[in-house]
Amino acid sequence: MPNIFSSKDLQTGYQRVILGLLILVLAVAGLTPLMSSKASALTLTSRKVTVSTSGADATGTTYSFAFSAATASPIQSMSFQFCNTPLGTCVLPGTDGSPTAAEKIDVSHVTAAPGAFTGTTGTAFAEYTGADAGGCDQSDGGSGVATQFCVTRTEATSEAAAAKTFVISGISNPIITNTTYETVYVRIVTYSDTAFATSVDSGIVAAGITQQLTVNGRVQERLEFCVAAIDDGGATDTTLPAACSAAPATTTIDIGVVDNVTPVKAPVTATATNGSNDDYGIAMINTNASSGVVLTFFAEADAGAPDTDQERSFKVDNANCDPVASTLTDQCFQSAAAGGTGTTITSANERFGLNIPCIMTTQGTTSNMGSVPVGYSNTDANTANDLDCENDDVGFLFAWNDTSTAATLASSASVVDDEIVKLSFGASAAATTPTGSYTVVTTYIATPTF
Repeated sequence: MPNIFSSKDLQTGYQRVILGLLILVLAVAGLTPLMSSKASALTLTSRKVTVSTSGADATGTTYSFAFSAATASPIQSMSFQFCNTPLGTCVLPGTDGSPTAAEKIDVSHVTAAPGAFTGTTGTAFAEYTGADAGGCDQSDGGSGVATQFCVTRTEATSEAAAAKTFVISGISNPIITNTTYETVYVRIVTYSDTAFATSVDSGIVAAGITQQLTVNGRVQERLEFCVAAIDDGGATDTTLPAACSAAPATTTIDIGVVDNVTPVKAPVTATATNGSNDDYGIAMINTNASSGVVLTFFAEADAGAPDTDQERSFKVDNANCDPVASTLTDQCFQSAAAGGTGTTITSANERFGLNIPCIMTTQGTTSNMGSVPVGYSNTDANTANDLDCENDDVGFLFAWNDTSTAATLASSASVVDDEIVKLSFGASAAATTPTGSYTVVTTYIATPTF
């Protein structure tokens, strides 16, 4: 039987078949772009998302997106898909450990809201809440389990291939269940149409959700309180201790000779004949008590006296005083009235008392001490500090507390930083006041309320 196909004929046939197949492939490849309504998206550059808080389970979180468009094109819709991986099947962050829907990140309609868009055109975006469309999956129906947040607008003007920003607010961060952190990957796609059909650019950004640090510390209750006798250096000497740690150990105030001619009050300038030591008293307070501090005092009883009359008065040690305090012939001075009214000490008017010429606030940062009872605030009722108040305060209104119950001298309603209450003592003798060395010991108490 004759061979109807020569080897040459077979070779030619094969070549024709291969050529035909190549032509068909090229034809189909050329038609493919025409059959697709979705362009190939380029990558968004300089992309990032800034969260208002990285705290797990934080509500009302703002996610601020920034990116540079790679393509000059209208942007009429955008989708933001929140996933726990950059690629692959999108699973809501916070789904580890089978949590409830409330423990996952929430980008649903009921919480999240679109914010400002910064681009070439100023038309605002609105959240898309319709049925699934193109690349926007709205299958959650507002149930709080959606992975996507989609926005649209009608704006056919082309956006420049440049930097853009967009804000989504009201997002609820996921709860961290089995780890110490959760990464939220947001897949961004921009579309040139309003149907999420023709993508323009895309890119992925990431935000870290993590546990927060708790820092504990304690400021301890503090009270620094000291009482001392301070030397008066003169009318222009304002030297005072910077703090209680620098206060002198001296405790004696000597007002020198007391007669019926001229009342005296501390500090009394020392002379060759009067025996005074030119000292006055201070009570210095530093406390962080938020409700303030109260300074009180009382006079100690003369425990060595043979009787119990006027034991807390300015008196000669162990003197036997008359039961009647107004007696001017025993070795006990009449006390000035209590702090409510006080007594103005004058010549020939036997009295002894205490007053507060001023409260110095120059050593610290506060000026909160005050509320000095009238009898202790001298005749001008002014205890504000000045250059050298113990010499400027010329009045002679004094008061005294001759009971065992502490009486208030000054107080504050809040913290006190190294404020100094100056203490002056004054006296005048009667013509019949007996001679002797008179003394009294006073005790001071600072009571802070924390």
